[in-house]
Amino acid sequence: MNPERWALLSALFERALAVENSKRDDFVRAACKDDITLEHSLLALLRHRDAAISVLDGPTLTMERAVEIVTSGLRTFMPGERIGGRFHVHRFIAEGGMGEVYAAEDLELNEPVALKTIRPALANDESALARFKQEILLAHKVTHRNVSRIFDLFHHEVELDGQKRAIVFLSMELLTGETLAERIRRQGPLQLSEAQRVALQLIAGLEAAHAAGVIHRDFKSGNVALVRESDGGVERAVIMDFGLAGTRRSLSGPGSEGLVGTPAYMAPEQVQQGTITPATDIYALGIVLFEMLSGTLPFRGDSPLQTAMARLNQDPPLLRSVAPEAPLSWQRTVHVCLQRDPARRPASVAEVAARLTGRFDRRRNLRALALGLLVLSLASGGVFWARLPHRPAAAAQAALDTARVKLKNVTPAGFHEAIGDYRRAIQADPNWADPYAELAYTYATAANNQQMPAVEAAPLARAAALEAILLDNRSAKAYAALGWVQSLDFDEWPLAETAFRRALALNSGDAEIHYWFGVHLRKKGRFDEAEKEDLQALKLSHRQEPSIWCEVAFLYWTAGRLDRMSEFMDELLVAYPNFGFTRFLHARLLKEQGRFNEALAELTVSGETLQYSPITVLAERASIEAYRGNVAQARVHLRVLKETSATQPVDNVLIAGVHARLGDLDAAFDWLERAYTRRDNTLLSLNTSPVLKPLRTDPRFALLLQRLHFGS
Repeated sequence: MNPERWALLSALFERALAVENSKRDDFVRAACKDDITLEHSLLALLRHRDAAISVLDGPTLTMERAVEIVTSGLRTFMPGERIGGRFHVHRFIAEGGMGEVYAAEDLELNEPVALKTIRPALANDESALARFKQEILLAHKVTHRNVSRIFDLFHHEVELDGQKRAIVFLSMELLTGETLAERIRRQGPLQLSEAQRVALQLIAGLEAAHAAGVIHRDFKSGNVALVRESDGGVERAVIMDFGLAGTRRSLSGPGSEGLVGTPAYMAPEQVQQGTITPATDIYALGIVLFEMLSGTLPFRGDSPLQTAMARLNQDPPLLRSVAPEAPLSWQRTVHVCLQRDPARRPASVAEVAARLTGRFDRRRNLRALALGLLVLSLASGGVFWARLPHRPAAAAQAALDTARVKLKNVTPAGFHEAIGDYRRAIQADPNWADPYAELAYTYATAANNQQMPAVEAAPLARAAALEAILLDNRSAKAYAALGWVQSLDFDEWPLAETAFRRALALNSGDAEIHYWFGVHLRKKGRFDEAEKEDLQALKLSHRQEPSIWCEVAFLYWTAGRLDRMSEFMDELLVAYPNFGFTRFLHARLLKEQGRFNEALAELTVSGETLQYSPITVLAERASIEAYRGNVAQARVHLRVLKETSATQPVDNVLIAGVHARLGDLDAAFDWLERAYTRRDNTLLSLNTSPVLKPLRTDPRFALLLQRLHFGS
């Protein structure tokens, strides 16, 4: 292809993108003026445009490279060929810039499969191979009928152009049908009943992915297959192509991969290369909902980049302005999904479903009524209605039990897997309060342990707790969950005591409720009451929970009762010497006693041997150096912590305490302000934390206390 031919094709392709789908073929014929080769090349590009920047068309390809591949006519496999000693190829299905898809038979399992290849020209492209492997790993995390199944990765050697080349391909579920994008192009906007059916299936698939901690990041109508089931049942909507997907952890850093995704469906944070969260998929879902009922997209530009940039400063049109028959519930749902600020979008895809079907408004009205009654009841000490004990469905009980086991793995993976099981329990028995209450605990604990961003976890925790109370107003777990959630919220934490006391009135024998209430009272500076709750929790747990032991020790440190802390640590070191927080607290006690070298040695045990948070350990090392006057070394640690804070959570309060000890009051308040911006609930220890004593006479300290509602 000579430069002039390439320039003409490129220009026509950009112009064709601005033409409505229904008029695009006529445009191509008129623009190419009987140049059949040019017409075929342009149509090939346009056919593959919907798969752009997925596993079949990736951001690593220039348009020129894509044209040369798409128009080359080469096929990797041939019908009747046996591949990898296992697969019998039946037919070619589709192709794109990065590879091809074939229908085949798995001869070992005797079932049909699809084979997706990566082109030999890209076999040495490490980024392309990495995305190919990532698609398999992430797809294995999600098992759901509305998410395409991917089985395994294979290699096969073929001879092309007289040379032997290794072919990399994966086997996956064979989906027979058309994409949602093709359906819309073929018949225009979907009927409401069809759109509703497809939308709820897509939401179910995305919810399963999000529950597994996977964010699709390239959700669009071209990545949805509409599959007619073999039994003649209702068409199944299946989400495909997880080649750009990632986990919350892997996508937590801004701008690490450049601009990736499909421009027409990108959320503003993708365009700006910001942090990717489930809200990114919710934005793309809003565009697909708009597209299903209108047959068009809410944003269009003269080029893909202009299309992507448009959403940064333009509001999308209202759905009913282009689809007058669309229900008001759909317009409102699309509008909230397409908010520029991720925090203003629905908290989950489940909420999107509730909004579409009208359940969200009904629940919101019911919740407002019930909460009003709840407030009146709590204020008067009364009870407002009674229910018979709920008998959970067996499947719900099994999922709940599984979630409890997974929570023992105190890692982001453990939390996300448990959340998925709680949601399965809710799906199996939506009228059972316990899964909602424990889901609220899990979200709140994940936020407290910095396993999930507080701004993401807190709304989900609160919603689950309130749902539990609506289902069972005599559930101590539900009230305790609400109290725990409120106790971590900057605005609601003064209200938490009411919910905690209600929970204890319903069940005074729950160690966990006493424990959390003790934590709340400690933050409020009510140390004697906190000690009473902590010791009761210790007793009810039969002294078998190291976290409760450590909270007692932490309380004595906070209250300045170091003699009592020392006595208690002697017991704790015997009972739980291999619990990371135990040795961390012992290091803190040794620091207060001036035994700095011993304190540093304990931190080594806590961090390196027992795998306690290395960032928190480093912050405590900086504190020890500041305590003993080694200013230079303390500042070295602080520099590392500042660099680290750009990519992962740090203990802002402890770092502020180090700066306060060094006399860097401005820096200390900067760190506290960061904590406020992030809504880091450790800041609620502001008024009681010993490390912040040097700041308490500063006027800025009083203003911060006021902003956090101390004294309310």
